Amino acid sequence: DVLAEHVRLRELVKLPTLDPFTGTGAIPDYLRRLGAERMFTNDIQQLVPLTYQYDATSRFNWECMGVFDYVVTSPPFELLDLALPLILYHTRKAAFLHVPGDYLANSKHRLQMITDLTWSVKVIYGLPPVPGRPVRPCVWLCLFQDPVTESVLWRGSDGVHPPRDC
Repeated sequence: DVLAEHVRLRELVKLPTLDPFTGTGAIPDYLRRLGAERMFTNDIQQLVPLTYQYDATSRFNWECMGVFDYVVTSPPFELLDLALPLILYHTRKAAFLHVPGDYLANSKHRLQMITDLTWSVKVIYGLPPVPGRPVRPCVWLCLFQDPVTESVLWRGSDGVHPPRDC
C-alpha cells in the first residue's frame, strides 16, 4: 500500500480515527487489520455496518460526530470542496485524503485554505486504480496539524512513485 510506505499507520491506529466517506469499508478494514481499535465509520448510504450514518458534507452532522485525532478517507471527488474544510476543522492531528492528482493544481483558494489552517502538506503520487471511479491521476493528500505529528507519522519523501491513473 502506497500510503503505508510513507505514513507510519501503526502509530495512527492507536488513536480515534474516522473514515467519513466509508463506502464499501476498504479503508476501515485495512486500518483494523493494522490494529485500529477505535475506528469510526460514516456514510450517508449504509453499504457496510457503520458507526454513524450522516451526510459528511453537513457541518451540523460533523458536530454530531465530534472531533477525531485522524481522518483517513476517499471522498467522492465531486464533494471534495465541501468535505475538505469540514475534515480539517474536525481533525486534531492529521488527515489523509485520496484525491484527484490535479486537485491542488491551479487552485490558489484550496492551497490558501490549507495554509490558513496551518497544516503542512505532503502529497503521495502513484496510486493504483480505484474500481468504479473515472480513470484519472490520483494522490494521497496528507495534511498534518503540526511538526510533531508530522515527525511521528511521516516516513517518506514526496512523490517518489511515478503518477499512475486511478
